[in-house]
Amino acid sequence: MNSTPDSHLVGTSASFSSGNQQIWSIFEQAYTSYKGYAPQDFRFLVGDTPMSTWPSMLSVLVAYYSIILGGREIMRNQKPVQLNFVFKVHNLALSVLSGILLVLMLEQLVPMIRDSGLFHSICKRDGGWSDKLVVLYYVSWALDSENVDVILIENSSITSPNTWSFSTPVSWS
Repeated sequence: MNSTPDSHLVGTSASFSSGNQQIWSIFEQAYTSYKGYAPQDFRFLVGDTPMSTWPSMLSVLVAYYSIILGGREIMRNQKPVQLNFVFKVHNLALSVLSGILLVLMLEQLVPMIRDSGLFHSICKRDGGWSDKLVVLYYVSWALDSENVDVILIENSSITSPNTWSFSTPVSWS
């Protein structure tokens, strides 16, 4: 069996259902009303999905580091913007969304690990690359990469920019 992912498509129709995916159904309704299609129909298509090619990823990385390093220099002698309430709401929203994503991922992973074992869930092509998990990985990446603006405005120390999280979609291709 060929374990290399297709170079144009990531996601399989592997399904491990616990029979009780209530949170997924709520997520599916919200996602479908926003995007116009069900989340499990999402496909990471090289050349079509945002940031799925090396040139687009490299341009985003250059922009990211320019903003981070340039913004840090601009903000070096500036007072941090005092938007405590806005930042607290932003952090609360990110925390809640991250928690929901964790529960959604566990809802997919726990039955998969229970039914097929950890090795299969990590190492096999039809393991952790189910259609539902692929869209959750992509949403998680987008959520993680969104936080840069607040870090800059708060004049927070950025000791290690998240290069890994920004390059994750390219690793799928």
